[in-house]
Amino acid sequence: MKLLRNLIIGALFITLCSFMAKDGQGPADAYKYPVTGAKLSELALDKDGDHRLEACQVPADVLAKMSTAGIVETSITHPMYDYIDFQNNFQLYFDWLSGNANVYPELYKRPDAGKILFARIKSTDLGDISKYELNSKEYFDFYNTTKKSYFLIAQPQVLATLDYQSRVGLLDDISAKMEDVKGKYSKIYFGANFIYYFPYASVKLMELENYPPYVKEASTNSALTNYAKTGVMQTKEVLDDVIRLTKNFSNSKKQ
Repeated sequence: MKLLRNLIIGALFITLCSFMAKDGQGPADAYKYPVTGAKLSELALDKDGDHRLEACQVPADVLAKMSTAGIVETSITHPMYDYIDFQNNFQLYFDWLSGNANVYPELYKRPDAGKILFARIKSTDLGDISKYELNSKEYFDFYNTTKKSYFLIAQPQVLATLDYQSRVGLLDDISAKMEDVKGKYSKIYFGANFIYYFPYASVKLMELENYPPYVKEASTNSALTNYAKTGVMQTKEVLDDVIRLTKNFSNSKKQ
C-alpha cells in the first residue's frame, strides 16, 4: 500500500515535470515512450486499475534490435523510473521496476552496458546545471538524467560488466564529483536526494568485491549498511564515510 501511495503521489509531480521536459538527444534507436506525463498519471487512476507499467513496455521486436546505447537511453528515460525520488527505499522500488519493466532485463544481458553507461557518466560535467535557471525544464532534465544514470550503473548486474580500468575510473569519477557536490556546486542542487545517487555505485562495488575496510566498517555502521541496502542516506556523516572509503578503495586498486 505504501508503494502504491508513493506512486500516486509521484504521478502528480511527474505530470508537472512533463511540461518542463526537454526533448532528448540520445541514440537514434532509443525507444520513445508513447505514454508520459499527464497521460501516465491518468493511467494510475484508471477505474480498471493501474495500467502504467503495461503502457511503458517496449515492444519485444524493437527491444531485440536496439543497440546497447539505445537500451541504456531507454532504461534511463523509462517514465516510471522518475518515481524513485518518492520512495522510502530507492533500491526496493528499482528492484520492483527492473523486475517488471522489460527494458531492464535486456540491459542486464548486454556485456557492454556498463562500458557505455560509464562513458556517459564520465562525460557529464556537474557544473552544467549552473547554466540553467533553477527549476527550468533544462534544470529538471539534467537533474533527472544524471541521478538516474548514477543509480543505474550501481546495479550489480551492470557493475559486473565493467572491466578493471573502468571500475577504477568510476571510483575516481565519483570521488571528484562528490567533492564538487559538497563544495562549489552545493548551493545549486535542490533536494538532498540528489546527493544520494552519486556515491551509491561505489558502495555497491565495494560490496561486490568484498573490500575489507568497507566490510569491517559496515558491520558496525548501521547508517552505512542502510545506505547500501536502500540508496537513502540517514545522516550527513554517511556521505563523508563513503567519500573516504571510495578514495581508499580507488587507491588500493592502483597499487
